[in-house]
Amino acid sequence: MGQPAGVVQHRTRESGRSYGDAITHRVLRPLGLRGTSLPGTRVEIPGPHARAYLRFEDEVFDVTEYDPSFIGAAGEMISTTADLNRFVDALLDGRLLHPAQLREMLGTVDGRGLGLVTYEVSCGARVWGHNGRLTGYSSTVVSSEDTRTRMTFAVSWAWDFGSVTGREALLEEVYC
Repeated sequence: MGQPAGVVQHRTRESGRSYGDAITHRVLRPLGLRGTSLPGTRVEIPGPHARAYLRFEDEVFDVTEYDPSFIGAAGEMISTTADLNRFVDALLDGRLLHPAQLREMLGTVDGRGLGLVTYEVSCGARVWGHNGRLTGYSSTVVSSEDTRTRMTFAVSWAWDFGSVTGREALLEEVYC
């Protein structure tokens, strides 16, 4: 399956495929992540979706439609919270990586792993996740290593729930 028109075609060194094709072939299709896409330069978001807002001084602006390709693979992906849940389950239960690779990924330096962040909450729980921000949107997925307890949310930047303080308060509530 090739990328739709408008998708930036960066190639991976490993396969020679575009990174969008590689992600689709190696992750999205095998996991059935039908609510996840790489829009390239397209400004439309497929399917039902939240609007994105930015607050500037006392005004709030709708910034839902724009070209996300300016950050390339660092954030040019649209997903649903359900797909984020499926992805983190597959990652942490070993369906995406060999055991040695997953162990290395879960090793940390200053609280950061290879693509994951570990959060330690006041009750001693240690959870893994990642957050992402792109103009007007903020999303977070966090899971216990055994994937039994998970928190996934997406918000608009115009409100404060995606902030570090808001995220930490939610982690405390869910995991403690």
